[in-house]
Amino acid sequence: MKAYFLPVFFSFINVICYSQTTIVMEKNGGVYWVPCKVNGIPLKFVLDTGASDVSISLTEALFMLKNGYISREDIGEEIFYSIANGDVATGTKFNIKQIEIGGLILSNIEASIVHESNAPLLLGQSLIGRLGRILLDGNRLTILPYDNEHISFRNIKAIGAAVELGPTNPKIEKLKTEVAKKPQDTDALFRLAIAYQEASNWNGAILAWHKMSGLLPDWAPAYYSQGYSYQQAGNNELAKIAYEKFISTVKPADMAANKETLSYAYFAVAYLVKDSDVTKAKTYAAKSVELNPGYQDAVNLNKSLNK
Repeated sequence: MKAYFLPVFFSFINVICYSQTTIVMEKNGGVYWVPCKVNGIPLKFVLDTGASDVSISLTEALFMLKNGYISREDIGEEIFYSIANGDVATGTKFNIKQIEIGGLILSNIEASIVHESNAPLLLGQSLIGRLGRILLDGNRLTILPYDNEHISFRNIKAIGAAVELGPTNPKIEKLKTEVAKKPQDTDALFRLAIAYQEASNWNGAILAWHKMSGLLPDWAPAYYSQGYSYQQAGNNELAKIAYEKFISTVKPADMAANKETLSYAYFAVAYLVKDSDVTKAKTYAAKSVELNPGYQDAVNLNKSLNK
């Protein structure tokens, strides 16, 4: 795998900074339900930190498809998974364009349609992992979101100053001149990002990939490469955020073509949180193995987490 498509993830673009949010959940049937809006439709979900994805039943999926809340372009591949009693069930991957929870709005969430009409609606790690830190106290769910806006301002300023102190070469200097003359030239910017990575100027690479994601916000590899550059620079927290941004930006139609890269991203997040969030690490490690069963690092991590 080429270095410039290694794990990277964090976008400074289109970020909204939220303060602490507290949601009062509804207890029904012995479980707590969280009110959400999915593509504008009010629904109630069970918070399930052990589930890998957000999931809905076939009933909700058919209603949303029939009424235009999801399109056929949002629908992905068929999947198989184990349920609590050990049986194997079938489902279908799909992309949720937007979920609103407690006033927080998240876009492009990986989700599953369970092929049962009465399956419970679950909020899994594909959403929970992007909320930030969550605290549970009875029927109160408190979300402490990542302060991305503050992080981005602080780090862009610091990174910009550090770029000039890092390694350079004639190729980098030539590309910097090209980009300065044509800031919207994504081809030149891409080549500059690669040149920075090849020279191990990780701050330069971070800044270049950040600019790329600003010009092409739907191009997932830019976030992946940001994550890798952050990781190489020793900033694991921002690397983790960038990898998750990459995961959430890959469209359902592109999942098959990006299986290997997604596997690396899921593994990277699992490895980075294994000491702080074991549940999430287990979910992401299992997902990495599911996407790429031959990825030995993921296989080994998955085994060690489930001893």
